[in-house]
Amino acid sequence: MDEFIKQLDHNLDYICHEIIDEKCYITVASNRKEAICPFCGFV
Repeated sequence: MDEFIKQLDHNLDYICHEIIDEKCYITVASNRKEAICPFCGFV
């Protein structure tokens, strides 16, 4: 599953997944040290 998540975004780490009522819920976490605000551009 981690390889699949890395193909979507290399800044995400796979945590776990579960299937509830025929839907798959995937939990991921960001591995970025910093993030840039999409509104103002600052870290």
